Amino acid sequence: SWPVKQNPLITSKTTPKKKLSARLRRFQQFCSAYPKVWDLCCDHGQLGLACEVSEVVFVDKVPSICQALQDKVLRLKNQGDSRVLSVSCRDFREIPAAEFEQAVVCVAGIGGHLIAEFLEGLSQSELGQLRQTHFLLSPHRNLDLVLKVHNQDPWRVLYRETIDDKGQSY
Repeated sequence: SWPVKQNPLITSKTTPKKKLSARLRRFQQFCSAYPKVWDLCCDHGQLGLACEVSEVVFVDKVPSICQALQDKVLRLKNQGDSRVLSVSCRDFREIPAAEFEQAVVCVAGIGGHLIAEFLEGLSQSELGQLRQTHFLLSPHRNLDLVLKVHNQDPWRVLYRETIDDKGQSY
């Protein structure tokens, strides 16, 4: 099963209380084992906002989503949230793998073709240098494209789970 631990540095009173879907709750459990979470296009930042970890990096290429996230981050900071929260408005497929060191990289809420392009774009030499980095992937469709890439070197599936949420399987 996925590693699950509580981070004693983060207090739950600073984390937003928005109700998460079953899928995002499961992702949140997984992410709690890491000090840093990269939230790449995960349901408008809902996953990263709910994670009780030391640092969250939100990435989305839609300016209105980035602005809304930046506003939420500012509100949380004004309420005393102790996490390091940052928002980057760019295409997640252009991020160098080295930036993902010692983190969990979550890509969810988008099509499998974009996730597959992202995975294929990360060079084997870059990936070989990463330590303690895991990728949590949950496409809305085209899972077969993601699995095709995942079945090639250097990728290795550590854990796979199907989550049923609101009549859809992920």
